This record gives sequence, C-alpha cells and structure tokens, in this order.
Amino acid sequence: EYEQILFQEETLWFQKSRKKWIRWGTRNTSFFHTQTFIWRKRNHIHGLFLSIGDWCTKLERLKEEATMFFKELIILYSGRV
Repeated sequence: EYEQILFQEETLWFQKSRKKWIRWGTRNTSFFHTQTFIWRKRNHIHGLFLSIGDWCTKLERLKEEATMFFKELIILYSGRV
C-alpha cells in the first residue's frame, strides 16, 4: 500500500516534469539541467545489503562486494554455457 502510494507520487512528479519540458523546450535550459541533476541523484546507489545482511555505504567495501558477487556469478554460470 505505502510503496504503491510512493510510486504514484513519483509518477505524478515525473509526468509534471515532462509536461513542463514539452511546454518550455530548449528555451529553458536551467530547467533541463536541474532535471538532469535530479535524475542523476535519484539513480545514485547510496548503499547495499551485504551477503551477511548488513547495510553498507562505504564505497571501497561496495566495490569489493560487487566484484565478488559478479565473480561468483560468472563461476556459477560458466559451466552452463
């Protein structure tokens, strides 16, 4: 229920921003740059749950965990190709 409401709110704001972009087009480059900044910030990964279940936000540890995860995935599926 709560997640659905959050999704609806995000969709509403997304549609409003698209409406403004269509209306103002390239005449409003500050609007375009602001929207790009917001989208980039929204797509940023702030942290991950580690394999042991802990939440981690340290960049070096995230890199290590991601590398280890994909190495294990490649090893797991390398024999199935």
